[in-house]
Amino acid sequence: MLRKILCCAVMLAAVGIHAQEFFTVMNYNVLNFPNGSIPNRQDTLKKIIDFVEPDFILLQELKSEAGLISIAEESCVDLDGDYRAATWETLQSNPNSGWPLQQNIVYNAERFTLHEENVVLTNYRDFNEFIFYFNSEELVNQQDTAFLYVYTTHLKSSQGGDNEQLRLEMVEYFTAHLATLPGDAQVIIGGDFNLYDSAEPAYQLLLSDENAIQLEDPIDMPGDWHSSSYPDKSILTQSTRVSTIFDDGAGGGLDDRFDFMLCSENMLDGSSGYQYVDNSYYALGNNGTCYNENITDCMPNFSVPSSVMNALYYMSDHLPVIMQLQLDQTSSISELDKNILLRSNVVNETISFNKSLNETVKIYTVLGEEVLQRQLKGKSINVSDLSSGAYIIVIGNKTSLKFVKL
Repeated sequence: MLRKILCCAVMLAAVGIHAQEFFTVMNYNVLNFPNGSIPNRQDTLKKIIDFVEPDFILLQELKSEAGLISIAEESCVDLDGDYRAATWETLQSNPNSGWPLQQNIVYNAERFTLHEENVVLTNYRDFNEFIFYFNSEELVNQQDTAFLYVYTTHLKSSQGGDNEQLRLEMVEYFTAHLATLPGDAQVIIGGDFNLYDSAEPAYQLLLSDENAIQLEDPIDMPGDWHSSSYPDKSILTQSTRVSTIFDDGAGGGLDDRFDFMLCSENMLDGSSGYQYVDNSYYALGNNGTCYNENITDCMPNFSVPSSVMNALYYMSDHLPVIMQLQLDQTSSISELDKNILLRSNVVNETISFNKSLNETVKIYTVLGEEVLQRQLKGKSINVSDLSSGAYIIVIGNKTSLKFVKL
């Protein structure tokens, strides 16, 4: 669905509307992939990937190069684009570990070029670095392109002071590495961080304003994520199951926020290049009503089809986290662009904006058919008459944004 929306945005740009590129990033602990007693895990993962249509898939708990390649070649086979795996890297930090786990990335090479890849060594487990640039038409004219620095990692698991210290030490290596990057570098780091609460030193260091490149948690929801009293259960990501399946993975039901994506501050403040799309970060399949249960038991859940919910249950003991980025291909993001982002990309009856507007609004189907035009005066517009599906909303002939009507 998202790919169709992007195609529509390009088409609208051809008739004079200022267009932006949108990208979807998914971070997923795929649980000892492709090992395990459950057969055809590539197909199980494919159901999830087909639904999300990510451009980047940050992966943890890979057990083999063949497994990584199978994600690109089998699980992504029906997506639009050219999906490739980065170079396989075995664990270099702590090479004598009795439980080596690798991280890597699969990406859409039709949209992005992998410029460089490296490993950041720590005392326990690697941070894998991937430097991308967008395949812009401007490259034909020898114009500069913005690099995107993407990292994936898996911090030490389990509670207790010793494990918290190991997580902190890993992060210390990473924040030291940030000082080697250009000062305006745009950074995403995703992974299974195994953090139990926001007071933990590793989390505090990741977000420290003393880092050479300051990182932000896009959803900014601190607290004791492991506590039953934490109010917003929709951000929890582990475990998808009350009991283990074939002795693989963790049980206990959904009660922890272990899986994260953080962005550099310049990706949230509208200052340059790649930008985080407001309110686009979520844990796939978590409708906010699930706690200490199987995710398949927390019904009704209309956030994903039942086939995807079942795939999430069987695929891993973690839920993937998703977010979207945008890139303005013609100029830096204007003040209007920064402020009119939709409060939510998924709507029922009303589209709400972050500020009052006095602009002409047009809404198009993904095939380019105009279905609504009216003058917007305020912060919202009623779309209850639209059929369910994906649309593009164009505001003042300047900005095109996507949304999904339920």
